[in-house]
Amino acid sequence: MLETLKETIVNVQNEITSGVERLRFNVTPTLAAQQKCVAEAVDEIVKTSAGSDMLLKFQLSLDQMRIVADEGARLANLCSTRMGRAQQV
Repeated sequence: MLETLKETIVNVQNEITSGVERLRFNVTPTLAAQQKCVAEAVDEIVKTSAGSDMLLKFQLSLDQMRIVADEGARLANLCSTRMGRAQQV
């Protein structure tokens, strides 16, 4: 499992490095051309398999954390209600 994660991180690092190198060597005179070049490099990194896999893993982790947090808030509210009722008795 850790080896797969290591390979994914290395792949993403290589993709980012190659994108940065292309940006460094692509000197454009206008701001619009520079912004277009940056946007293309970022899009290419996101479209690669390693980058998209890592992004998907983080999105799934965030979704799971949101679900667990919602359940925790619901249970805390339920506990608070029951504690309030117990104090009234």
